[in-house]
Amino acid sequence: MFNHVKYIYKRLEKHVSSVAFLVGFVLDNLTLRRIDFLLENIAISAYIISAMFGIFCMHMLSERNALFRVLKHYMPLVTQFAFGGLFSAFFVFYSRSADLGSSWPFLLILIAVMVGNEFFHERSRSFIFQTGVLFLGILSYAIFLVPVIVGRIGDSIFLVSVVISLCIMFLCVQGAHFFAPLFMKKEKKKVYASTVSIVAVVSMLYFFHIIPPIPLALKEAGVYHSVSRTNTGYVLKEEVQQWYTYVIPGETIHIQRGESLSVWSSVFAPTKFTTSIIHEWQYYDEEDGRFYVRARVPFSIVGGRDGGYRGFSTKTNITTGRWRVRIETLQGQRIGEKEFDVEIVDAMPEMREIVR
Repeated sequence: MFNHVKYIYKRLEKHVSSVAFLVGFVLDNLTLRRIDFLLENIAISAYIISAMFGIFCMHMLSERNALFRVLKHYMPLVTQFAFGGLFSAFFVFYSRSADLGSSWPFLLILIAVMVGNEFFHERSRSFIFQTGVLFLGILSYAIFLVPVIVGRIGDSIFLVSVVISLCIMFLCVQGAHFFAPLFMKKEKKKVYASTVSIVAVVSMLYFFHIIPPIPLALKEAGVYHSVSRTNTGYVLKEEVQQWYTYVIPGETIHIQRGESLSVWSSVFAPTKFTTSIIHEWQYYDEEDGRFYVRARVPFSIVGGRDGGYRGFSTKTNITTGRWRVRIETLQGQRIGEKEFDVEIVDAMPEMREIVR
C-alpha cells in the first residue's frame, strides 16, 4: 500500500508541489493583515523553519536515519509550500509598502523567485538553489522585522538586519556541517558565495532606494484647497470633480491667483513606531523636461493607527503647470506620490468638505 502511494506521489509530484505552492500563496493573501501582528510573524517564522527542515531532510538527515529516508520523498512538498507561503507573504507586505515607480525591480525579484522556484523544478531541488532562496527569505524577513522591533528605520537598522541574517545563515551552515561534514565540505564555499552575492545585490537595491521603505505604507493621499485640523480629525476642502475624472487618469486643480494648495496623506506605521517623513513639492519645467524641487516639508509620524498617521503640507506661490508631491522617508525612499495639474481661474469652482 505504501509503495503504491509512493508511486502515485512520484508521478504527480510536480503537480502536487505546484498545488502546495499555490495554497501557500492564497493563504497569505487571504489572512495577512498587519506587519506588526504576532500571528503573522509566527506564520512567517514557521515557513522559514519548515523550509530549513525540508532542506536538511532532503540533503543530510536522510543519510543518518531510516525515518528521514522515508520523509525525504515528501520534503519537496514541504519546501514548496514553505517557500510559496514565505515569498507570497513578502510580496504582500512589500507591495503594500511599495511605490511601483521606484520599487518595481525589487518586487520583480520576489516574483522571479516565486516563479523560478515553481517552474524550474529540477534546479529548485539543488542544495545551493534552496539555501540561496532560504537566505533571501531570512534577509527579506529581517529587513522588515528589525524596524518593527526597534520602532524606526534607517541605514544603520538595515545593516543590523543584514548582520542578523548572516549570523542565522552561519548557524544553519554550521548545523549542516555537524550533521553532514563530508557533504558540507563540498558545498560550504558555494553556500557562502551565494550568500555574499545576495547580500551585495540586496544592499545595492536598498542604497539605490529600490527596496520599499517597509514597514511604512501609504494608505491615502490627496490634493486639497485647504486642510484644517480639529479635535477629532481633519477637514479637507476640495473642488467637486466631474464623474469622468475618476475614470480618466490625471487630476486638475483649479485655483485663483495667489491661492495655496495642501497635500494631505495618511501613512501606516506599526505600533510604537516613530519616524519622520517628507512631502517634497516638485514642479515640472516644460523647457527642461524634468521636475525641480520647490519645497521640502518634514514632519514626524507615530505608528499604531490602522488607517495610518495623518498629516499635511501646504505650498504657497502655486503656478500653472504640472506638479507632484513625493512622500518620502528621510533616507529618500519613496512611500508614494501625488501628481496633478494646476490651472489658474477667475472664479472658484464648486467646493465641498470632507472629514477624515
